[in-house]
Amino acid sequence: MFADISGFTSLSETLDHEDVRTLADGCAEIMGEQVRNFGGTVVSVMGDAVMAVFGAPVAHEDDPERAVRAAFAMRDAVAASDLSPVPLQVHAGVNTGDVMAGAVGPKDRRKRARPVHEPVLPRSSLLRLRYLRSSRFGQYLDALGDGRSRDDRRARVPRGTLGHMPFATNARDGVRTYFEVERSDGTPVLVYAGFTDPLEYARSLPLVARLADRYRLILADHRGQGRSEKPHEVAAYNLETRVQDAVAVLDALDIPRAHLIGFSWGARLGFATGEYAPDRILSLVLIGNQPYEWDLSSPTARGVAHAGEALTDGGVPAFLERWESAIGSPFPEQIRTWILENDPVAIEAAWRSVKEEGPVSTSLDRWTVPCLISIGERDEMFESARRAASEIPRARFVVLPEQTHFSAEGAADDLLPHVLTLFGGDET
Repeated sequence: MFADISGFTSLSETLDHEDVRTLADGCAEIMGEQVRNFGGTVVSVMGDAVMAVFGAPVAHEDDPERAVRAAFAMRDAVAASDLSPVPLQVHAGVNTGDVMAGAVGPKDRRKRARPVHEPVLPRSSLLRLRYLRSSRFGQYLDALGDGRSRDDRRARVPRGTLGHMPFATNARDGVRTYFEVERSDGTPVLVYAGFTDPLEYARSLPLVARLADRYRLILADHRGQGRSEKPHEVAAYNLETRVQDAVAVLDALDIPRAHLIGFSWGARLGFATGEYAPDRILSLVLIGNQPYEWDLSSPTARGVAHAGEALTDGGVPAFLERWESAIGSPFPEQIRTWILENDPVAIEAAWRSVKEEGPVSTSLDRWTVPCLISIGERDEMFESARRAASEIPRARFVVLPEQTHFSAEGAADDLLPHVLTLFGGDET
């Protein structure tokens, strides 16, 4: 992606040299922040212009969409800034295709290469997002000229996160949650992954993939993880406060109520949402957790606690090494990459909050939210999950045979029919 400030040259001719430098630096900082917010990397800054890549060094399935979203975010952030005495507008262009990216040059002077494309940035495939400030949504994508109808193009790029920053601000403490919307229509389903997992992990799970064509999926990063803000205070991870993160996402999208699916750490948040914000929930699908006080003597809890002790001196790499040792096998490479991207201080604070948490609820028998509680047969929290299903009125309990805490998240075939029934759909 290329982005620059419209009319910057003419504007700079009316300013002092130092003011021009301050303006250019300020714009580059704002635009670079939006690139990073959407998982991109700034590879060059040229005055008021920024060149960025999406897909290197970390690749995502939706990198082209991320680049377009970043362009919209740049537009809004620069326009809202007070850097200039006159309104500022951003012009942005996105080019897609295969690139070469990596370390080049002598070992003692090696640096990451800029993307190389043959021909370099061909004009014919450059999407120039002009007039971002005044145009309407459909017009941005008409420039693709690919023959698809406007409705088809509109479906490719989720409207829920275009046109505004995909962050929701918690009304209680101001912490911002990052989220992505998979489609603009359908019954909303809010999805949270587990501890240290970004929303990309949730998107990769088979159950989520099977629901993507049926529902309006909203994937959110927990505070302290992914691209959400990462407070370092233990008190910031209080469950009741974290529930307000989920509420803020729904408020940002003007959604009164949604289904919620939580995996592991996300299921714990789901239980808390059922307790503290039941009026915002259509139903809960809770996979791999329970609502009672944490059993810190369990093998998993001891393993995470032991791994957490390595965060102070060894950072996330040492944390990951100990965690893998505790569970007896390495995580897949992509999951390892996601875990390594975490902030060690935030992760430590989040885990320390567990010790102070206590039970989510002491009145499960008064709940009215429809619930599906599912857990692997070999998960150490199995009995607690079964107990919760027996206490919550009309809750459904689905056992995943032979599955562990970690493998249960991939058991879409066993879960999907029950989820569709709960949501009011069908299996076909």
